[in-house]
Amino acid sequence: MRMIDETVRFTTLLAEDSLNPAQPRHVRFTWRRAGAAALALLKAFACMAAAIALLFFTYRLVGR
Repeated sequence: MRMIDETVRFTTLLAEDSLNPAQPRHVRFTWRRAGAAALALLKAFACMAAAIALLFFTYRLVGR
């Protein structure tokens, strides 16, 4: 849960920087934040693969 909170905080600060470039907040990009972002990306890919597999197998079962 802590990694998710840090990822959300990091992306929020990046979004605020892009909306208000006159007063940028410097977000330190640490290995922990990079790891949290990579983990979130891997989880998203895993969930997408599981959803595609589920749709594929249910289609084969219902399609007959």
